[in-house]
Amino acid sequence: MGREAKYQPLEEDTNVDEIEENDSINITTPAKFSRMVKTAFPEYGQSIKRRRYRNIIWFQLFIFIIMFSGVLIFSQGFLLTRRALENDNECSLIKQGSLWNQHFNNSTNISQADNDQNNVEETCWYPRRYKKAVVLIIDALRFDFMNWEDDPKKINRFYSNKLTVIHKLLKEQPNNSLQFLFKSDPPTTTMQRLKGLHTGTLPTFIDAGKNFAADSITEDNLIKKIIQNGKKIKFMGDDTWMNLFGDYLDENSIPCDSLHVWDLYSVDNKIKKNLFPSLKKKNEWDILVAHFLGVDHCGHRYNPSNEHMDQKLTEMNGVIENVLEEIDDDTLLIVFGDHGMSTEGDHGGESLNELNAGLFLYNKKGFFDENYNKEYFENFIKDLKPIEIETKDEVFRTIPQIDYSATLAMLLGLPIPFQSIGTIIPELFWFQSPYGKNEKQEANILQNLMEALRINTFQIQNFVETYYEGNKKSLESYQNQYNKIEKRLDTFIENHKDFKFDDDIDELRNIILEYISYNRQTLHNFRQVWATFNVPLFTFGFTILVLAIICEIIYISSKHNIVEFNVTHHFWFPVGSGAIFTLLINYGIFEKIVKALFNVTLTFEPYQMFLGGFSFGACIGYIISYVLKSNGRKSIINHIKPIIRNNKFELFPIVLIFGHGFLVNSDSYIIYEDSITQYILQSFGLYFIYRACLQKLPQVRNKMITYAVIFMILIRITSYYELCRVEKKGKCETTVKTSISNYFLYVVSLIFFPFILKRMINENFHNISKYVLLLLVPSGLILAAIYWGIDTLEELNKLPENLKFMTDVKFNLARYGYTIIPLLALGVWAFFPITFNSKVEPSRENMSKSVLNFYGIKNHLGSSYLLFLAIVGMSIIQVSKPISSLNAILCFCAFMCVVEICALEKECQELMNSVENLWNSKTEEEKKKLLSDMNEEKTEETENLLSNTDDEITEINDPNKFMYTFKSKTGYYMRISHREMLDITYNNTPSTFDVPLSYAAFASFITLHIFFRTNHQATLQSIDWSLAFIGQKELNFIKAGFNLILNILSGHVLGCLFTPLFVFWKQETTNENEKPMVKSICRTFMKYSLAYGVSQVFSVIVAGNHKRHLMLWGVFAPRYMIGGITLCFVPILCIVSALAIIIMIRGTTKHLEKIKEINNRLK
Repeated sequence: MGREAKYQPLEEDTNVDEIEENDSINITTPAKFSRMVKTAFPEYGQSIKRRRYRNIIWFQLFIFIIMFSGVLIFSQGFLLTRRALENDNECSLIKQGSLWNQHFNNSTNISQADNDQNNVEETCWYPRRYKKAVVLIIDALRFDFMNWEDDPKKINRFYSNKLTVIHKLLKEQPNNSLQFLFKSDPPTTTMQRLKGLHTGTLPTFIDAGKNFAADSITEDNLIKKIIQNGKKIKFMGDDTWMNLFGDYLDENSIPCDSLHVWDLYSVDNKIKKNLFPSLKKKNEWDILVAHFLGVDHCGHRYNPSNEHMDQKLTEMNGVIENVLEEIDDDTLLIVFGDHGMSTEGDHGGESLNELNAGLFLYNKKGFFDENYNKEYFENFIKDLKPIEIETKDEVFRTIPQIDYSATLAMLLGLPIPFQSIGTIIPELFWFQSPYGKNEKQEANILQNLMEALRINTFQIQNFVETYYEGNKKSLESYQNQYNKIEKRLDTFIENHKDFKFDDDIDELRNIILEYISYNRQTLHNFRQVWATFNVPLFTFGFTILVLAIICEIIYISSKHNIVEFNVTHHFWFPVGSGAIFTLLINYGIFEKIVKALFNVTLTFEPYQMFLGGFSFGACIGYIISYVLKSNGRKSIINHIKPIIRNNKFELFPIVLIFGHGFLVNSDSYIIYEDSITQYILQSFGLYFIYRACLQKLPQVRNKMITYAVIFMILIRITSYYELCRVEKKGKCETTVKTSISNYFLYVVSLIFFPFILKRMINENFHNISKYVLLLLVPSGLILAAIYWGIDTLEELNKLPENLKFMTDVKFNLARYGYTIIPLLALGVWAFFPITFNSKVEPSRENMSKSVLNFYGIKNHLGSSYLLFLAIVGMSIIQVSKPISSLNAILCFCAFMCVVEICALEKECQELMNSVENLWNSKTEEEKKKLLSDMNEEKTEETENLLSNTDDEITEINDPNKFMYTFKSKTGYYMRISHREMLDITYNNTPSTFDVPLSYAAFASFITLHIFFRTNHQATLQSIDWSLAFIGQKELNFIKAGFNLILNILSGHVLGCLFTPLFVFWKQETTNENEKPMVKSICRTFMKYSLAYGVSQVFSVIVAGNHKRHLMLWGVFAPRYMIGGITLCFVPILCIVSALAIIIMIRGTTKHLEKIKEINNRLK
C-alpha cells in the first residue's frame, strides 16, 4: 500500500507547510477537528417524516404477535401433560369387611359371610388404625438432613446429625418409629409437591410456572376426603395451602407468607406460637398440619452448608421433641420434607439432592405387634426390592411420595382420592387383621395387608378404567392383568372358606407381591405415557416460528424497508392472508386440509384460532408476496447480487448462527452451552482481528486489533465465574460465590465504571453527560455497593450485633434509592438528551467575525444513547449480586470494544470510498503520470538503498509531494497526494449506517454469555428467588417480577438495547443521513432477532422432537422455556430501544430549533 503507514490524524494547530523533511516524523490530518466541530447548522427531519419512526414500533409489535402466537400454541400442545378427572371416591364404593366378604361397587366377589365382624369399628373402606394425625412438614427437609451419618468423612458440620430425637427414637423404640427416603417427583416446587402428595397423582411441568400463584385443586384429594367424612383439620404455615385447599380449610387456619425467602424465623415462630397450644386442644382437630419454612428459606438465602442451617435444624429437633410429649397412643406423628435441596440451596429440578426428602413416622402404641417375626418381615421387604422398579437401586428403603395419600387415607379410615395411583406402605399395615382367625401371627398380618392392598388396587383399577374408557386397547391390557391377579386371589379365598390358611401363607405372600407389582407397573406406565402431548398443535406452533424466521431472512435479504412502507409487502399480503387463514380455521376448512394431507386431527380453542390463524397466514402472505410479485423478487436479487459479486457474503456468522441452532439438538451441547458460548465469542475476537487486517489504513487496523484483544481478555475474565449445572457435577466447580474478595472486586469495578463511560464519550462530555456520569450513575452505584456490602456481611455471618440495624438501612436503600435514582436519571435524560455543545467563537477565516460552532455533534446521538444504556446498566447492577454485576460491567465494556471496532471499520471504508471517488474523478493523463512516477520513485528508492551504507533512506524534500498508494476494490492501483488526503479526511463525514451480520451475530452470542455469567443457567433451580424481595418485606408481584426479569434477562436487555449503537456510534446522524440511519436501525433489529432467534426456535423444535427423551424435563424443556420466553421478549426490547431513539431525536430537534431561533435573533 506504499507509504500510507505515515498517515495519522493531524492536531488542530499543526501547519502542514512547517513539517520537517525527515522520514521519522508523523504526518497528520485534522481528523480530530472535523470530528468535534461542525460549523454548518445541523438539522433533523429534512429527509424523513417523523412518523416513519413509528413504523419500527409497529413492525416489532407485529413480530411480537407472531412469536408469541407460535410459542403459546406450542406450549399449549407441549405442556398440557395430563387429563384431570373430576370424579370423587365415596365411602359407598367399597364396603368394609374381611378378605372373604369385601364388597366392591355394591357387589361381592365371593358369596360368603363373616359372622365375626361385630366387634370391629366400622369406618370407611378399611378399619381405621389411628383417630388423629399430626403432620409436620419441614419444607426442603433433605433425606441426609434427617438420616443419621456415622461415617466421619461424610458428616457435614452444618446439617448432619442435627435431628437427634429421630435417631434416638429409631434406636431406642424401633417398633414405634419408621424412617424412609421419601422420593419426590419433579418439578420439585412446593405447590406441585403438595398437589402430588394429596391427590396421589403425578405433577405436570407447566405447574412450575404457577408456584408464585397456586391454583385451587379441583381434583379429588385427601384434604377434601377429611372434611367430607366429618373430620376437622387445623392448618398453620405455608400459605400455599390456602391457595390449594382454601375451600376446605376454615377461618381458624393460620397461613404465613411463603415467598419471603430472606426471612428465616417469622413463619416458624408464628407456627410454634400456635402449634403447642393447639396440641393441647385435641377436641378442635383430627388432623393438625404445620408447614415450616425456615429450612427452605435458609437454603435459598444462604446454602445448606451454613451455620444458619445448623440453627434451623436444631430448632426443628426441639419442635419434634415438644410435639412427642403432647401426642397420645391414637395419634400418628408424621414428619417429612416435601422435596430436597440442591448443594446451592435451591430446588425445582430433578437432581437427587432435590428429589430425596426424608419421611419419619412415630406412634406411641407402636407399628408392629409385640414379638413379631422380625426376620420374616425383613425378608418380605427384601423381596419388595425388585418389584419397586423405580427405586430398586436405592440404598435406603425408599417410598415414592405418591404413596402418601393412599396410605394416610387408609390408616385414618378414609376413601383414597380417586386419581391416586400410589400404593400403601406395607410397613404401616404390618399388624394382625381384626378379622384374622389364623393361629400364626404372620398369617393374620398378611391377611391384614392383603385386605388393605386389595382395596388400594381396586381403587387404582377403577381410576384406570375411567381414564382409558375411550381407549379399548389399553383398557383391555390393564383389565387382563388385573383379572389375572384377582382370579388367583379368588382361588385362594375359595380354597380357604374356613378363613384359615396357616399352612398356605406363602401363597398369599406371593399374591401380595403380585398386587404390589401390578400397582408399581401401573405407576411406571403412567409416568411414561401420562404426558399426553398434542403433537399436531405443538407442530403447528413451531411451524409458525419457523415461518417467522424465514420472513426475517427475506426482510434482511431484500432492499425493501419498513421505513419506506411498501403497502403490498408490508400490509395487504400479510394482513389479508392472515385474515383468510383465520376464516379457514374458523369454518373448519384448514383442519380438513390438514387431515387430508397428514392424516392428523388439529383442533383449536377460539384464541388459538385467532392468534395462530392470523400469524400463520401473515407469514405465508409475506413470503408469497416476495415469490409472486416481480418487484419482491427483484429487491432480493438486486440486494444479494452485489454482495456476492463483491465478495461481501458473510459466511462466518451464518455458520455460527445456524450451527448453534442445529447443535441445540444435543443434550450435551445444552449442558455445556455456557462454555461453548465463551469459545464462540473468542472466535469472534479472532474474526475481528481478521477484519482488521483487511483495512488499508494502519492506524485503523492497529486500533481494531487492540480493541479485539481487549475484548478477548474481558470475555476470558468473565468466563472464570460459572454456575455449574447439576449434570456437570464433578466436572465443574461453581465459582459464583459470596465472599469478601469477590465483593472487593465488585466495588473496584463500580469505581471504574463511570470513568470508563466518561472515556467512551470523551468528546461528548457536555450538558447532560456531566450530570448523568458524575452524579446520577455514581449515586446509584454507591447505593448498590452499600446494599450488597450489608447483604454480603449478613450472608457470611460477619455483621456485628451492634450493626444489625443496617438490615433496615439496606431495606430502605433498596426501597427508595433503587426506585428514585433510576427514575430520576431516566427523567433527566429524556427531558434533555443533549451531549453536544455550541459556542460562539471567532471565525478561522475572519477573526473579526463570530460564528456558531458545534462541538461533539458527530457522535451526539451515539453518546446520548450510551447514557441511556448506562442508566439501564446501573439498574441491572442494583438488582444483581456482586459477581453478577462485575461480569455485567465487564461484558458492557466488551460490547463497547466491538462497537468501536465496527465504527472504525465503517470510518475506514468511508475514507477509502472517498479516495476511490477522488481517483476516479482524475483524468486518464493524470492517472498515468501518477502511476509512472510511482514506478520511477520505486526504482530511485531501490538505488538509494543499495548505495547508502549508513542505512538511511532519502526522503522527498517537499511534503506536499508525499504520496499514498492504495489498491481499489477492483484491483487497480490509486495514487493521491498528502494534501489530497488531508482534504478527504477533513471534509469526510462518515455516515455508513449499514451493520454487517457478524456484529448482530456477536450481539446475540454475548447476550447468552451475559445470561450464563450472571449466575444463571437454563434450569428452573438456578433462579434466585431471593432477588424478588429486594426493597420489599411483603411480596409485591409487580416489583418482584420486575426485579427477576431485569436480573434473569439482563443479558437480553443489554444485548438487544446495545444493537442500534452499531448503527450510529460516531456517525453523522443529521440532515440527509437521518433516513438511512432509521432504515438501518430497523434492519439491524431484524438481524439481531434472526441471529438470536434461530437457536431459540430450534430449542422449541428440539423439545417437541425429544418428547420421549430421558433428559426432556431436565435439559430440553427448560432450554425451550427460556428460549420461548426470550423470543417474545426481544421484540418488546426493540420497541423500548426505538422509543428511546425517538426521545433522543425529539429532544435534539427541539434543542437545535431553540439554538437556531436565538442565533437568528442575534444576527
